[in-house]
Amino acid sequence: MSDRERQAICCTCGTVRTCKRARNHREENYWLNQPVDLDWHRETGDLKCAECCRVTTHALLHPEGDWAVDHAEMMQCVATGNSHSRFNDRQLSEIRAKYRQGLPRNPELHHFWWTSEAKEAWDAGRRTVTGLCGETMKISRDPGGPSASSRADKRDDSQIAPKRFRDQEYEDPETGLWWAEVDCVDCLRVWHLELLRQRRVLLAEKTTEFLAALLADKSGYPKKIDLQTVNSLIEAIDQAQQHLGVTTQDASK
Repeated sequence: MSDRERQAICCTCGTVRTCKRARNHREENYWLNQPVDLDWHRETGDLKCAECCRVTTHALLHPEGDWAVDHAEMMQCVATGNSHSRFNDRQLSEIRAKYRQGLPRNPELHHFWWTSEAKEAWDAGRRTVTGLCGETMKISRDPGGPSASSRADKRDDSQIAPKRFRDQEYEDPETGLWWAEVDCVDCLRVWHLELLRQRRVLLAEKTTEFLAALLADKSGYPKKIDLQTVNSLIEAIDQAQQHLGVTTQDASK
């Protein structure tokens, strides 16, 4: 741990203080390339808390602008389904396996998976499929059958809203922990990131095609692209720029 001053949050009461060095510093497991600490204490240390009037465990914060300020959050997203240009398939599998070591898993989660991958696994005699979040799940029926419920399809272009389940918790007999039945938020995140990627590609294609048609329609009369169409597109672009906080002058720079 360096001697630079940084903020620290008391893990007991949430009070924020500053420090240079903490006792028993447990460093972040960068890139998950070290053995996983099963209690998942990382980037923590022991400091005196003025509010608790005793030494407590504190979470040590990286300063704004530091390369590692969002490292743990990024690795969590990668471990639960996000892609990342830094890692190949083997490294992604290793990260996702390590991340799940020692973490209690909710057996009542409803996961999403690609139906094409589930069908491929079934036809090959495998009875498991990897969910969008990286979790391995059992499949008990042919995913291509008429009664099989499709959770996600790569050809689908719709958003998926979380299902509503009973407001009730169920005990896991293996761990003694209690869990609520919910849709997996990591699967939902990965699905909507993929949906966003697909729709951005489609938007770029359509915008390029329309711009070519607009430029081709620059001369001559009558115009193929009428005033109402032009005005509606200008309005849509202005609304999008306002939503992003971008002005026409900013966009042209």
